Amino acid sequence: MEKYLCGIYCIENIIDNRKYIGLSRDIYRRWGEHKSELRRGTHANVYLQNAWNKYGEDNFEFNIVELCDPFVVCDRERYYIAEYHTLSHENGYNLTRGGENASTTNKIVISLLSGTVYESVKDAARNNNVADITMIDWCRKYYNFMYLDTYNSMDNNQRDYYKNFDWTTFMHEKLSKAHSRDNLSEETLSKYKECTSGKNNPRATPIYSPELNESFWGAKEVFDKYGINRGSIASCISGKLKHAGKHPITGEPLTWQKLEK
Repeated sequence: MEKYLCGIYCIENIIDNRKYIGLSRDIYRRWGEHKSELRRGTHANVYLQNAWNKYGEDNFEFNIVELCDPFVVCDRERYYIAEYHTLSHENGYNLTRGGENASTTNKIVISLLSGTVYESVKDAARNNNVADITMIDWCRKYYNFMYLDTYNSMDNNQRDYYKNFDWTTFMHEKLSKAHSRDNLSEETLSKYKECTSGKNNPRATPIYSPELNESFWGAKEVFDKYGINRGSIASCISGKLKHAGKHPITGEPLTWQKLEK
């Protein structure tokens, strides 16, 4: 149950009660990253690193402040940074107001497929039924979306390249390089082809779970994140099964539906 907990966490110095507030879609993994960097003396937050060096690991506690949906996690981080006044050096170690880097989430986004311009990452994310963090990842990879300033810096040839980029072929070639075809069974190859192609879309079919309030680019992405069987998801979408998988926090059975392109 510790995997994939999304929400707000706190690293607290129990000597002087100063705090660092952070967000993550996988809280325990993020805590492990913090500890690893702090132990090596390479943490990006110099104030937190200096305090760790001075007081020692045993005088810091890690706590989950709130579990929340990825759609609101940035807002909740900003709320708790303000609530605990952790931007003040007397009270905490935060260096920014939070929210997955405000300068990033405030960037204007353009859809490479439709040409729609969104006033912010949050606006683009909500209009496309994904979390802010997911939209940031797509913009960085030029996966159907791009920051408008990046788009404007490109010439027409570069824009056309990313507009027409064949992600299915790219991922298939990436798989082929990582695994020799001779080492893959026909069943595995068939399943891979099935989850990366569609009659009307060469990319993975977008799907959505109301219980998670989250959308995914295909069942493979769900499997990678939650470990839910892809065949069960497909059966749920086709109506053969009512549910596929359970909510990682509430245990509620999950339903799935295909999104329109």
